[in-house]
Amino acid sequence: MPSSPEPPLLIAVALSIESCAIARTLRARLVHVGMRARHADRLDAALLAEPDSAVAVAGVAGALSDRLRPGQVVVADEVRSTEGVRRCPSAPLLASALRDTGLTVHVGPVLEASRAMLTSRRTAVDGALAVDLESATLLARTEGHPTAVVRVISDTPRHQLVHPGTLATGFTALRTLSRVGDPLRRWAAATGDRTLLLASPRSRRTKARPCTRRGKRGGALAHGQDRPVLVSSAEEAARLVVPKASGISARTQMTLALAQRADVVLVAGTADSTYTRCLVELARRTGTPVHLVTEVSDIDLDWLTGAWTVGVSAGAAARAELVVEIVDALCGLGPVAVREITTAPADDHRFVCEEVNPT
Repeated sequence: MPSSPEPPLLIAVALSIESCAIARTLRARLVHVGMRARHADRLDAALLAEPDSAVAVAGVAGALSDRLRPGQVVVADEVRSTEGVRRCPSAPLLASALRDTGLTVHVGPVLEASRAMLTSRRTAVDGALAVDLESATLLARTEGHPTAVVRVISDTPRHQLVHPGTLATGFTALRTLSRVGDPLRRWAAATGDRTLLLASPRSRRTKARPCTRRGKRGGALAHGQDRPVLVSSAEEAARLVVPKASGISARTQMTLALAQRADVVLVAGTADSTYTRCLVELARRTGTPVHLVTEVSDIDLDWLTGAWTVGVSAGAAARAELVVEIVDALCGLGPVAVREITTAPADDHRFVCEEVNPT
């Protein structure tokens, strides 16, 4: 049987040795941008040739905290530089895939700084976990593409680049870097344009979050009546809220409506909630894959591969921010059109979760 084609993925690396490590486990287009992204124009050319590609920046980096060890991985949820901050919303999903391989993974900010900072005494900067020379510069060139930043720690504030022990820790970092290929492949396979169906009513008042669409910056996708709405600012999105749930039966009906329209359904809630577990089991009777999500890191990238319509509902005890976090992470995988589902199928009466209280 012929192997399936690799998903469109561009990986930007600074060093040839980093490229060799990644290429051991992943067939993807590797773009050598050089130290401090001296040849960032190569990434521009690659994006012109493959406009639908996801982009990952990968390589080694220096730790900004002694609690990080050589060989551990940092997945950036944002990249900071003197030019500002660029978010990577899908970081929790990629981090979970990396942990599946047995790696120790941290999610947090990465700082792009000068070479002087790499060779001088380093301290944490506003919670940043790692420092490199290229990430922010490269992300600035990837507007409209799903992006990720994966850095493997090669040196720490205690043992920096000029320390003799860095040679050994550098090899440790490269061995780890050779293991990031399959998680990056899974992440790229899950990227693409999606429709997100949100069940109404839900258990909490949920606000829209900023989300970047291809070709648009700084916008947010909000919820309309069974239609997508694009708002122009986070302030405008904050005024668009979903009314509090009016009853368990309505929530059950809306979740079942999602299951009949979506490729996969994510139910936000807690594993110890009897009602939420019942909601998941009832929705699965429609034949659609349905998964309980207690934290956004629970989402398996394989659930999203080929699932271009995703339903999101919430159990009665769902944490208020969890649905927002799920939507935010999905926005990091590509443009998302959000729709509010308010119409339940007429035959929902066949699925009744009797005498179950929301706990």
